[in-house]
Amino acid sequence: GYRVHEAADGERARALIETDGLRPELIFCDQRMPRMDGTAFLEWLATFEPALLPRVVLLTGDTLSPEIVAFASRLHVRLVAKPFTQDD
Repeated sequence: GYRVHEAADGERARALIETDGLRPELIFCDQRMPRMDGTAFLEWLATFEPALLPRVVLLTGDTLSPEIVAFASRLHVRLVAKPFTQDD
């Protein structure tokens, strides 16, 4: 029953929220994206749409990085390690 919107990069995701007025119930955000990576997108979200942060799941293959763990913790976003399965 959900409508899914895709964004190929952080800039398009920002435009969906900022320009198109999208207010997603859940945001799956990859850390590695062209043009605006997940960190930059989430920093923008924290500044301009902080109410959406609890709806974010940050996907990354770099979960051993202390920087990405600290970043996710600071913004209180969920962190999911890639690769993952549908059951995960």
